[in-house]
Amino acid sequence: YTSKKYPFEVIVKWQTSQGSCRARNEAIALCSGDYYVFGDEIINPMSIVQDPNTTFTWERTAMTDLAFDGKLFNGLISYSLGYFNKHTSGMLMTKKVSSVHGGKDYVTNLGAMRNYGVEMEFGINKINDNGLSYNFTGNITYMTNKITDLGGTVLTATGVTRNVVGYELNTFYLFQSDALLTKEEFINTPGNQLLIGQKWGDQKIVDVAGPNNSGPDGKIDANDKVLISKSSTPKWFFGLNFNFAYKKMGVSGMFQGVGEYYRYLSGGVGYGFSNSYSTTQWTIDNSYNPLVDENNYDTRLPRLSTTNTINNNFPSDKFLFNCSYVRLKNLQFYYNIPSELCKMCKISNVKVYFSGQNLYTLSALPKALGVDPEIGSATGGYPLVKIATLGLNINF
Repeated sequence: YTSKKYPFEVIVKWQTSQGSCRARNEAIALCSGDYYVFGDEIINPMSIVQDPNTTFTWERTAMTDLAFDGKLFNGLISYSLGYFNKHTSGMLMTKKVSSVHGGKDYVTNLGAMRNYGVEMEFGINKINDNGLSYNFTGNITYMTNKITDLGGTVLTATGVTRNVVGYELNTFYLFQSDALLTKEEFINTPGNQLLIGQKWGDQKIVDVAGPNNSGPDGKIDANDKVLISKSSTPKWFFGLNFNFAYKKMGVSGMFQGVGEYYRYLSGGVGYGFSNSYSTTQWTIDNSYNPLVDENNYDTRLPRLSTTNTINNNFPSDKFLFNCSYVRLKNLQFYYNIPSELCKMCKISNVKVYFSGQNLYTLSALPKALGVDPEIGSATGGYPLVKIATLGLNINF
């Protein structure tokens, strides 16, 4: 629709699609060799350690999109607003086998999941007669997901995440930490010491339930783990490209980031000195330390210890960190030397420029941790490299 009276136009788009995809072949049996002694001979037999999956099929997806595209002020501003809904069935997931089976878990078409959200794109493009031009293009997306079916199968946790119907894919599955154990609690209320060998400054793990959800039972075990409503997959995605030019100079760049994104940090990052890990100064400064302030129980992390690893490294929400960030991914400045000066040197044109990558990051994650929020590693990993380049282009 284009208005003759007002400077705008709107285009409505609706699209639906279905498809199938298959990433790998899981229909074969996995075999393993071993050595046995029979009499005077060493035998190398083969045995099946993972049963073949003869019912393996393709994943199926159905997707619906609704979008409104348009322009404002005679094309100065363009925009697109959209909603998407994607349903995937026959998802490839690992199914546990009985402990008496003697074989390995296997991948099969087990789950169904819905991904849905909204997205917006916009653009501004302007060219003036005086040599000034600029344009912006940006996008922002909110996306979430929910597991809708697991075929009646109850999946166990994988690491610190678990898949459960009604929750997001790979939802954090952890113990809940209720502040830190104080010295007074340690002395006066031994009932708070639910973990063996606890001291003040250690985590207080919440006693949620006993067997069969019977309520607190005075001990900490697997029944006390809960699903944590913090996403291991970013919910917000956004980006911005910009470009300014004025006569012989210009600047361009790109910002990119994510929001509502959490990671479980372990190893030397969250756990400190456990298992002979090294640690960061931030971890030391933000852990309970009775030598610095015995009464400060508001630290981000519990007491550091090289021996009390079970208590202080208990997989709890204490080690969940907000890793949302905004990053300047690319930046470039340039200047074209005036042609009059170039002709004096018998040169066609000269361009001086500076370019950089990953120059600046604003993140909810403490910088002193040494963890790059864009790198999906529980122990930090190697950060993305900052690159700065100063260049000169000369054409004769």
